[in-house]
Amino acid sequence: MIEISDLKEQLLQAAQQNNLNTVRTLAKSAQQADFAEALGELEDKLIIRVFRMLNKEEESEIFSYLDPEIQKLIMTSFTPKEVEGIVKDLYSDDLVSLIDELPATIVKKVLRAVSPETRAEINSILKYDEDSAGGIMSVNFISVKEDDSIEKAIKKVREVHENFETVDILFVLDEYEHLKGTVQLKDLIFNQPKAKIADVMDTRLLYVNSKADQEEVANTFKRYDAACIPVVDDLNKMVGMITFDDVVDVIDEEIAEDINKMTGIKHDELNYFDLSIFKMFKSRTLWLVLLLIFGTITQVLTTVFYNLYLADINEMVLTSKAYVGIVLLAPMAIVIAGVVGLYGTQSASIMVRALTMGEIKKKEIKKILVKELMITIIIASVLIVINLVRILIVYIVQIGTINLQFWEVFGTSSITIAISIIVAGVIGTMSPIIAKAFKLDPASASGPVITLVLDIITISVFFGLGLVFA
Repeated sequence: MIEISDLKEQLLQAAQQNNLNTVRTLAKSAQQADFAEALGELEDKLIIRVFRMLNKEEESEIFSYLDPEIQKLIMTSFTPKEVEGIVKDLYSDDLVSLIDELPATIVKKVLRAVSPETRAEINSILKYDEDSAGGIMSVNFISVKEDDSIEKAIKKVREVHENFETVDILFVLDEYEHLKGTVQLKDLIFNQPKAKIADVMDTRLLYVNSKADQEEVANTFKRYDAACIPVVDDLNKMVGMITFDDVVDVIDEEIAEDINKMTGIKHDELNYFDLSIFKMFKSRTLWLVLLLIFGTITQVLTTVFYNLYLADINEMVLTSKAYVGIVLLAPMAIVIAGVVGLYGTQSASIMVRALTMGEIKKKEIKKILVKELMITIIIASVLIVINLVRILIVYIVQIGTINLQFWEVFGTSSITIAISIIVAGVIGTMSPIIAKAFKLDPASASGPVITLVLDIITISVFFGLGLVFA
């Protein structure tokens, strides 16, 4: 196996030298997924150059492993004839995934390049919800009849196998397309040619309904350790099949969605670069704002207990600076540290998933930092406004008037939020990237480590500014 870094260097040299033979040799010797990843690391113009050097039979296979952004680049850059050469060998479920990621203008180019039969297959998948079994299934499967002979079934496999993604398992259907059973290719090979399919087929039916949620489908695969499961409609007619490689993507999506929910993130798109700045802002702000607002309860309780403890020390007379620090600022430190810690964890969890899925390339780090900085500034601005309102309410209830101490507290907390949120965004984003650069698990650089570092920074900034303003 060739290392990705070595493969990238060899592809770069071959592209710069227009070395057709080297590109085709690498495409044959390397794993297609590795070739696609290495290709995605190159500059856009070199990606197009290399892809045009590939053999026609390798184009479609490598294309299906490319990131959506690279697929879009190729579809945009290629002529209709070149597009036809790529998509004609793609399976219908891969085409549906491609169409979902492309803008309408390029989708039209793709649909014009496929045959009417393939277009009909695409439409049969698109009519289902994208998160359902029907939305992730393939309609390319081999079916046989119960009264077919094994000899006839083998002949059919030989004739049509190039048109199907999976031929290890055949589905036994009746004249009305109802699922009756399954038969594996090995059962055809090791039985007598004249025997009937009914004699060797497995009648223990395992299937999912086309409307079933993709999470239910994933659980079915895990429960029964299946490699392939047929999909039936409400009339028990077989309409497609789902293979394990499709479910791996589903499992990843569901895990990523659960992790996002745990860190207070809510958005539909899971790919980092599919999320606009506004969508990322909207998806991450809700729980930060709620934490800041409901953290006021913690702040008030802490203040009440501080006053109770101080009341027992009759001899203590607090200076203005001590009063601001102990009574006004200290209870608020817990709230702000919690908000900053959550934001850092959000940034880290998004980046860990993006790195795990190979969505982040070295050449995109600058773009990522700029994007995260813009999101951070917007979120910090919102939190400062919310902070002003809540401090104003608490201060009026607690003190009864607005004085110089109010502005000291507001200035200290707001500047701390701005500085700490920006630092949290940078640390949360860069820590997993740096960890991966040193060949460490990106997840090891997130979670408790980030929370600890951000707590130290936030408390230091908060009380440091408090001393300046008090």
